[in-house]
Parts: sequence; structure tokens; C-alpha cells
Amino acid sequence: MAEIITKDDLAVMVIQRSKNESITCLEAMTDIIGELGIEPEDVKAYISESLRVKLEAEANRLNLLVNKRKTKRLF
Repeated sequence: MAEIITKDDLAVMVIQRSKNESITCLEAMTDIIGELGIEPEDVKAYISESLRVKLEAEANRLNLLVNKRKTKRLF
């Protein structure tokens, strides 16, 4: 029988692995979902709000997100 993973369990696992292995949360998340056999398309259901905020901040810092605000042209 497969182990049941809650959103909070996944968040703790990701944060601990990122700190222990000195990798980004995105890298830790990729490793963990691969080990658990979770499809990348299904991972949204497992992400808690606190983990989402951390992942979004990290993605912003790494310039991985498209900026939604476009600057106005001067000319």
C-alpha cells in the first residue's frame, strides 16, 4: 500500500531536503516527487500555501517567472 502524503508532509520534506543538501526548493521538490512517484502534472494538489509562497519567491529570485506587468514604452 502506498504511503499517504499530505500537503504539510510534502512541504516539510522539501524544506528539510533543500536545507540538508544545500539545493533549491525547486530541485528538492523535483527529487521528492520523483521518488514518491507523483507525476509533475499532479503535484499542484500536494503543494501547501506556505510551500507555494516559498517556491514562487525562489522562482522570482531565479528569474524563472514571466513578469506579468509590462513596462510602458516611452516612445
